Amino acid sequence: MTEFCSDFTLAGGDASTVGPLELSLPKDQLQDEIRVKLHAMDELDPPIAIAQVWANYEDYFTGAQLALSEQSSGTTLDDDVIQTGLELYPQSRVVRNFYLTNCAADPDPDRP
Repeated sequence: MTEFCSDFTLAGGDASTVGPLELSLPKDQLQDEIRVKLHAMDELDPPIAIAQVWANYEDYFTGAQLALSEQSSGTTLDDDVIQTGLELYPQSRVVRNFYLTNCAADPDPDRP
C-alpha cells in the first residue's frame, strides 16, 4: 500500500483526484483538469478496497475527455456525461477516505 500511495502522490494524486470535475470551467481548463486526474491515475494498480471506484472514474474521465474533444470550443459536457458524474460522486468518498486514512500521513516522522 505504501508503494501505491507514493506512486499516486508522485504522479500528482491526492484526496480530490478521484472525484467530481469542476464543470463550470471553460472547455480548455476542464480538459486540463481531466488530463491531470488521468495522469495521476495512469498505470497505477489501486488496492482492492478502491479498485472498482478507481476503474469507474478512469472510465468516466476518459469518456469526458473524449466528449470534450468532439465538441466545439464554446460548449461544455453533454447531459449524459454530467449525469454519469453525478451518479459517481458518492463513490468518490471511498477513494477520498482511503487516501486520507492510508496515504495522507507524513511518511517521514523526522520532518518538521
